Amino acid sequence: MSEVKTVGYLASASPNALVPGEAWEGVKLVRLEPGKCEKIVHSNLHFVPAGDAEKPLFDEARTIVTCPT
Repeated sequence: MSEVKTVGYLASASPNALVPGEAWEGVKLVRLEPGKCEKIVHSNLHFVPAGDAEKPLFDEARTIVTCPT
């Protein structure tokens, strides 16, 4: 039950290499153990300059929930 949008960005840059990164926004459901999951929500995704590259910033909320069946 994960519903995310992945966005690529420039994680680092040097004269010889450009390194891409990925950030996501939306809802992920991670199974921790049988019957127990963690709901992770990333919202307000935006990027700020970090030297010659970019840094992703987002709001994150984590909640323990019962896993869907």
